[in-house]
Amino acid sequence: MSEIIEFEEALRRSLEPLKSLGNYEAWFSWFKNAERRAETYVAKMRVFLRSVSGLRVLDVGCGVGGACLTLANHANQVVGIEINSLAIQLAKLNAKKAKNGVIDFILASGLNLPFKEGCFNLTICNDVLEHVEDKHKLLKEIHSVLDDEGRLFLTTPNRLYPVEPHTGIIGLTLLPRKIANKIASMMLKVNAELPSLVTYKQLAKLLTENGFAHIINHPYWLLYEDAPAIKFITRITRLRVVTWFLALLSPLFTALCKKIKSNYKSGTQLNHSSPTKTGGLARRIIGIKVAFGSTSTASTNSIFSSWCPT
Repeated sequence: MSEIIEFEEALRRSLEPLKSLGNYEAWFSWFKNAERRAETYVAKMRVFLRSVSGLRVLDVGCGVGGACLTLANHANQVVGIEINSLAIQLAKLNAKKAKNGVIDFILASGLNLPFKEGCFNLTICNDVLEHVEDKHKLLKEIHSVLDDEGRLFLTTPNRLYPVEPHTGIIGLTLLPRKIANKIASMMLKVNAELPSLVTYKQLAKLLTENGFAHIINHPYWLLYEDAPAIKFITRITRLRVVTWFLALLSPLFTALCKKIKSNYKSGTQLNHSSPTKTGGLARRIIGIKVAFGSTSTASTNSIFSSWCPT
């Protein structure tokens, strides 16, 4: 309990500059609930993967370490990277609550990952892509550090959703970015530079061009959304067109990707086949084995950073 109090007090202090913008509590809640969101991500991955345990995991843009903590508690070896030194300090405080696994944090950029090629089974990249101008570079770096059967789990806001996720201002995402920046600056009374969001088509193209087969916003994942209305509609409807429509209108894109070797074919996409009835663990998707295989992991007593960085 003392670890939780210590972390939350430090988090509040770090977010004090946001009080003048009026969304202080929203951001505090966002960071505080990162572990709960990560449990939802794990549940979504389990729909298509045999296991989300016993893996070497990289969290690109780990923030205050919520996802790292959740994945470590699922018996994984996790390393989180961040470009913000204050976030790294908060993440280390947060990691004191870990009950399992191994967690390490490194001050580094996703555009220049300090790791050997092929040393991770799974990479998490949540709410980062929109903050990076060179999105191709980020995805190429992630591709290089994943092993041959590696997976990428990525989330990023939907460019066509009418509410801008960082400011809560309606309509900004539908405007050209320069105009949206000027409006946000006037409304917030700061020099606002909004993130570069992508559409479904743009995200699919980015993933394909950088060597990833992918599933984006699979309808089965709607069952894990927080909105009761979406859950209700998903449960009662048998029309795939309805669930796909809901998925595309989601404020957030969620993508589960498989690394494709250098001879992958352009346009490769994971088939949106239904999970099995018993636990929803699809065995194969168009001939691609949906599992991390028998890749061995280091002992949980090892120091993670001793074998992974170059």
